[in-house]
Amino acid sequence: MRLKTAIKNRVCELFECWRNEQDKKKKKQYKKEYDALYKEYYKVLDKDWTELKKNDIGGIYEDLQPKSKKIISDEEYASLMDKWSKIVGEKLLYPEEQDYQDARDVVLKVTENESAEVREKELKQFEYEWAHRNEWAKDQKDLERDHKNYMEMINNMTPEEYHNFMQLRDPNRASFFKNTTEVKTKDE
Repeated sequence: MRLKTAIKNRVCELFECWRNEQDKKKKKQYKKEYDALYKEYYKVLDKDWTELKKNDIGGIYEDLQPKSKKIISDEEYASLMDKWSKIVGEKLLYPEEQDYQDARDVVLKVTENESAEVREKELKQFEYEWAHRNEWAKDQKDLERDHKNYMEMINNMTPEEYHNFMQLRDPNRASFFKNTTEVKTKDE
């Protein structure tokens, strides 16, 4: 379980207690505890988001903006994890560790009816893919950057340059693609 999940579960419990409580003093106490815990939840969530943005593979988290003005430090995050591990009664995992565990559990669930050899092979494949996912993401970003540069080059051409570039016999095109071939039809 992640730290943010543990805190969110407690926030939901406090909200239910606050909503169902009839005594005004207890209700006020629940509300005070709820507000403090909700702020703590958003501090943890913002820290997780900043870590996700650092390790963002698909560009999904580019637009996330933290709600907190100050992001908590790694030491504060670790102390919160220790504190909430004791409260929850189980070891809490960092987001990266939890993502790994969730993905591994999916592989195990999908292969539960397979033989031991197939399961072992799938787990080895999963471990390989997990270890190399950042390299593949970097390759993908490099490819996107190269494509963007290519499109900028095309868009900055004059009509004459563009026409010459698009001709199959254009030497610049041949050098750009390195292995162009000329295809002749029966009509030629």
